[in-house]
Amino acid sequence: MLLSLALVWTGLSATACGAFAVVTGSHGPCWFDPPPGDMGAIRIVDDTPQAVTLVDCLDRACSQGENPQAVAARAGTDWTYELCSGWSVGVRSRSGVLLGCLVLPVGEPAAVTALAVSQASRCQATVD
Repeated sequence: MLLSLALVWTGLSATACGAFAVVTGSHGPCWFDPPPGDMGAIRIVDDTPQAVTLVDCLDRACSQGENPQAVAARAGTDWTYELCSGWSVGVRSRSGVLLGCLVLPVGEPAAVTALAVSQASRCQATVD
């Protein structure tokens, strides 16, 4: 990880001066860019014959999720997420059963611009 820090002094008057720090960093395909700068969206299409609910996974196993969004069969939605997070979107049946996870692409801009519900695979059970 590359991290740089710049400290800049500015003269405000003869008796006062100020300073501010600028921090930037990179890790892989991403640069540190405080929100909302590192937010983006990806199209998720429910290409299955049944409606599903998408959730932001709170852990790698997606045992808990937040921000549920219902998607009708054969419909889609634009899913907003942090581009450098590497987290997953849980795919749940209408009754709440976890069907699998979609791993969100990492990078600014993301190389993958759309995902299909049929691409959901088993959620990771361990934390890296």
